[in-house]
Amino acid sequence: MKIVPELVVTDVKKAVDFYQSFFDFELVDKVEVNDAYFWAKMQSKDKDTEIMFTLLTNAVDEIPELKERNNAGRIVISVEVDDINYFYSRFEKTNFILKDLYKTDYGTTEFVVKDIDGYILDVTKR
Repeated sequence: MKIVPELVVTDVKKAVDFYQSFFDFELVDKVEVNDAYFWAKMQSKDKDTEIMFTLLTNAVDEIPELKERNNAGRIVISVEVDDINYFYSRFEKTNFILKDLYKTDYGTTEFVVKDIDGYILDVTKR
């Protein structure tokens, strides 16, 4: 079994750009309508992680209940990385950081960011 999150976003191209810029994700598939991204699938360079994005207006057409929900809800996406300092340095001078780099009581180093659609990403080095 494989679980791939599909995030509902307001602009698929901007979401793709965000994950390419900050996490080095690669675009592996997309659907375009009128020169705009309708849907996209990305994966990490090591191919261990996949994520998909779908446009809010189209998602609401398919699942009307989404209209009543906040995009980010209460989900926290854990992003495990090998070189946390490299990824932290990419966010360091942005407004995306919610919690600066810190060490936990359970032995990890982490920082927390919010992406352009409000999803919370807990970036972790185990």
